[in-house]
Amino acid sequence: MTDNIISFSEERGALFKALAEAQAEISNPTFDKNNSHFGSKYASLTSVLDAVRKVFPKHGLSIIQGPECDGQVVSVETIIGHASGQWVSCTLSIPTGKPGAHAIGSAITYAKRFTAQAMAGVAADDDDDGNAAVEGDPKPAQRRQPKKVDPRSADLKKRSTVALAKLEHMDPDELNAELKAIKAAHGDDHESAVLELEEMGAAFEAGDHWPMRSFPLSQEEEAQRQGVEGADHA
Repeated sequence: MTDNIISFSEERGALFKALAEAQAEISNPTFDKNNSHFGSKYASLTSVLDAVRKVFPKHGLSIIQGPECDGQVVSVETIIGHASGQWVSCTLSIPTGKPGAHAIGSAITYAKRFTAQAMAGVAADDDDDGNAAVEGDPKPAQRRQPKKVDPRSADLKKRSTVALAKLEHMDPDELNAELKAIKAAHGDDHESAVLELEEMGAAFEAGDHWPMRSFPLSQEEEAQRQGVEGADHA
């Protein structure tokens, strides 16, 4: 679960004026990253901050981001300050999903990217919503005959989609690495792969620890994984 809190300085007229002028000039960042599993492109934190820093200083604006972590939840406070001393602040908190420096760093980067783009008023993710409505229903001659779908395959696809939705706040690069590791571990056993993905999604959604395949496991984590897999095959 995420927690998003926004606050302002008492005086904010000069801040709002500067933000309005900056947002009239700023362009959306370059979409320099691909998320192959969701079929979308997005702008990295570097690209977002590059777009912001090209414009903000001209209008007396600066952006400051500070992270905190209690081991399970990462919080990033993003402050946009104005030369007048006025400011606006937003805090975003998200679960790390896994202890360790790499997972914490990924969560911090994710939170910094989303709060920076939201507060600067730029779009850093693909938005394909509405394309079908604009393009309209295809003409009868263009319609393809529906393919016969294996009910079992359709069920596995539906289950994996639900599980992936629970991992939407996970760092895309980290998620891609984990999905590849799960696929390599299970091979053609799609049922077991989807089951592991479902357990991972449930743990991540609940903020519980989950020993991920794409990172080196401690002895305790390896024992936990073997216990889970042993129960699956019982």
